[in-house]
Amino acid sequence: MTEPNVQSSSVISPRQAGGLAAVGFLAFSEVTSGMLQSWYIPLIPKIGQRLDVNPAQLNWVLAAYLLSTVICVPLLAKLGDKYGHRRMVMVVLGSVALGTILTATAPSFGIFLLGRAIQGTLGALLPLELAILRERAGASSGRAIGILVGCLGGRTPSRSW
Repeated sequence: MTEPNVQSSSVISPRQAGGLAAVGFLAFSEVTSGMLQSWYIPLIPKIGQRLDVNPAQLNWVLAAYLLSTVICVPLLAKLGDKYGHRRMVMVVLGSVALGTILTATAPSFGIFLLGRAIQGTLGALLPLELAILRERAGASSGRAIGILVGCLGGRTPSRSW
C-alpha cells in the first residue's frame, strides 16, 4: 500500500507565517497611511472653521506636512540603514500617532500645524517597509512590495465629503 502524496506547499512553515504576518501588518500600515495622507484635503474647510483661520493660513496645513516629509524621508531612511529599518518603522508609527493626537485635540492653529509637521514622518514609512521586505525576502519580495504599493494607492476616498 502506498502513502498518499502530500504536497509540502500546502503547509506553512513558522517562518512563512511570520513573513505573512509582517506583510499583513505593513499592508495595514499602508492603508491607514494612505487614508491619513489623503483625507485632510476634504476636511480643510472644516479645519478652518474649527480653528478660526482664513483660507490663506489653511495652505499651511498641507505645506507643513510636505516640508516635514521632505526633511524626514531621507533622514529616517538613513537612520533606518544605521539603526535598523524595523526600529525606524516603529518610530514613524509612534510619531504619526502623536501627531494625529495633536491635530485631533489642537486648541490652536499653531498646535495643529505642529501635529501636521510631526505627521510628516509618515512619508518615510513606505521606503522603510520596502527595505524590510528586501532584507527578509531578497529577490522574491516583488509580490509583497506590490501588495504594499497597492494598499497605499488604493486609499483615496471614493466620494467627496
